Parts: sequence; structure tokens; C-alpha cells
Amino acid sequence: VKVVYVLLGLALLIIPKEKFKKPSHKLLLVAAVVLVGGLLIMATRLSSVVGVATEGFIEKETYSLDFLISHPRKLISIGVETVITMSTYYLETMIGQHLGWLEIGIPQLIIYAFFSLMVIATIRTENEKKVLKAGQRLWIFIVVAMTTFCIGLALCLDWTPVTSLWVEGIQGRYLTPMLPMLMLLFKNNQIEMKQSMSKYLAVAVYLMQALAVLSVALVIGAR
Repeated sequence: VKVVYVLLGLALLIIPKEKFKKPSHKLLLVAAVVLVGGLLIMATRLSSVVGVATEGFIEKETYSLDFLISHPRKLISIGVETVITMSTYYLETMIGQHLGWLEIGIPQLIIYAFFSLMVIATIRTENEKKVLKAGQRLWIFIVVAMTTFCIGLALCLDWTPVTSLWVEGIQGRYLTPMLPMLMLLFKNNQIEMKQSMSKYLAVAVYLMQALAVLSVALVIGAR
């Protein structure tokens, strides 16, 4: 379990207070999830966290926490360059374009078909009366942004040589835990469907899965 994912527990704050007997119960729930989750993770990952923060895990000199704190412009520059250079790679590998040791590729057509199906699945139907409020969606975005920043920071300290202009070592699968939360941001009151497309989406997903397995089989069979 990666330490940074404990921040996802903060998303529980979007649960309406009406769901609890007392407003204080909501805060206690979130605090308990984050605290207990954090303690369990740190109990098993403390040595790794200390190693990342102080030395990194590769032979080349990596960025240090002290350097990034004392050079905030460099931190911003690395972040911007990472987004510009690597966004497409993160997006595609978040769904699983590169499997195995990243040597088995799934065609982009299948990957973006999965993305399209996920976006369509978030469109509400006429009988869905409740969607997340603007404040709830904003909070989800903030939680996802904080978690993503911590992932980038960890790989910057752990895996990125000081000569690199962007963060190295991040794979899209590190962002997959946030994907369901990101999909919630698409559901709104402005766009709706007359009826549910769930059964059609299910068939389409099975078809894309079959094509993905076939493409993997062709790669492995050719070796």
C-alpha cells in the first residue's frame, strides 16, 4: 500500500451530515479512517518513507526535499514540465496501455474506447435526481490533486535524477485509484439521457476486454 493514498480518505467529507446521527460523527469517521489507515501504512512502510525522503532508491543523485523547499520555482517548473510532457502517457497507462514490464502494448483505439465508455457511463438519466453539488465536486478535485501532487513528490525524491526536467518513474497505474473519483466530476444536471444505457455499456466493455486480451495474445504468441 502506498502511503499517499491515505489522503483519499478525506473524500469521505462529501458524505452529507444528514447521514449521521450527529454532525460530530462525520468528523470522527473521517479522522478515524485517515488516522488508522495512516498508522497501518506507516507501520509497514516507515523505513521506505524515510529512505525516499533522505536518499532515494537509485544510484544517481535525486532531488532532495530540502532542495525543493528552498527552490520553489524549480518545483513548479518540474511540475509544469511533467504535465506538458507526460500527460498523454499517464492517461493511457492509467487504463493499462502498457502491460507486463511495459513491453506489451494495447492499441490506443481500445484504450480511448474504454475512456469513452466511462464518460458515457457518468451521464445521469432522467430518473436520477441527485448528483454531487458543486462544492462536493470541488472537494473531490482537491483531494485528487493533493494525492497526485504527493505521488509526484515521492517519485521526484525517489527516482528522478537532478538532471531531469520532469518527474520520472510515474506510471499511469499509480493514478488509477483516483479514477472512480474523477469520473464523478462528469455527472451533472446539465446533461442527461432519456434512459439508462447500462446494458449496452456492459456489452461494449466485454467487447473491448476481449479485443484487449486478443491483442495481448498476439504479442505473446509472436515471441
